[in-house]
Amino acid sequence: MTSIPTELEGFSGPVPLFPLPNLVVFPRVVQPLHIFEPRYRKMIEDVLEGNRLIAMALISPGNSDTGTPSLFPHICLGKISAEERLEDGRFNILLQGLCRGRILEELPQDQPYRVA
Repeated sequence: MTSIPTELEGFSGPVPLFPLPNLVVFPRVVQPLHIFEPRYRKMIEDVLEGNRLIAMALISPGNSDTGTPSLFPHICLGKISAEERLEDGRFNILLQGLCRGRILEELPQDQPYRVA
């Protein structure tokens, strides 16, 4: 039986998705990330005001650069353990992988980033 990480006690979702074409995160791994796109800068600002959780998702191969790319359903839920806000609004963060998960459905949002 797998225990639930302390950081996830009481968590019931939803969670913002951070999709990338060639990077995955695993539980217990710390991944440094440089956040520069405006939609993901907004996502980081939002999660830093809340539970600091995001889900790393891998973009499925064969997606074009237009539209919303499809994602593999398996994700890693992670918590921002450290952040540096740069003067121009970009972020450097450390994302601590907590546990594996699965996208059940994406939710409609009024934010520029995806949520599941």
